[in-house]
Amino acid sequence: MGTKIKNKQNTPATPVSDYLRARDFRDQRLWMLRKGKLYTQLNGELVTKEEFDLLHPVPKVSFFYRALENPDKTKNYL
Repeated sequence: MGTKIKNKQNTPATPVSDYLRARDFRDQRLWMLRKGKLYTQLNGELVTKEEFDLLHPVPKVSFFYRALENPDKTKNYL
């Protein structure tokens, strides 16, 4: 009858979802430009973009269409 709404806590973590969550957390913030540097407020403090990237890095994903734990082995003969 009714449809179930998926909770964010119930969704499994994947490389793509981890990347999108981290990227959205960084991009969907209020950034201020002061003295030629970008600042944002984090936990009540102003931090620079460099400090923010050290505290909350965006993971690097090489292939979005394939899981890292299941690599493509079709071209191992090369």
